Amino acid sequence: MHTFLCVLMLVPALLCADSSRETGLRLLKKFWRDLKESNASHVRKYMDHNFQAVHSFGAQNKEEELKIIANLHITRYRLTHITITNTDDTLLITYMAHVTSNVNHVSTRITAPRMTTFQKIRNSWKLISHANLVPPSS
Repeated sequence: MHTFLCVLMLVPALLCADSSRETGLRLLKKFWRDLKESNASHVRKYMDHNFQAVHSFGAQNKEEELKIIANLHITRYRLTHITITNTDDTLLITYMAHVTSNVNHVSTRITAPRMTTFQKIRNSWKLISHANLVPPSS
């Protein structure tokens, strides 16, 4: 009986973990599709008003980050080593981003760790932070 009870308690936790991973992957893929398309107006819809980002050049608020997104020129990207952890209403996603961009007809490839955080606010997932850990250019 004790083993059966443990299994019953474990199954919802496993289902919740799978559900959180699926939700995290869905949100992350949506975010990166919008980045590739430089679709700042779409990101604005799910970016929380208290959003913060950090880059090698410093911290950004929501409006500053949306300006960056509007001017991105990503031609290709691949996300690897994705790890998703969660608490009740927060998904913390760390990963490696392999990004190819084209600015002024010059193609650049950068691989760097990233961290993106979503939080469920009033029954809707909001982007609350993003860390772009590309080392500063020398």
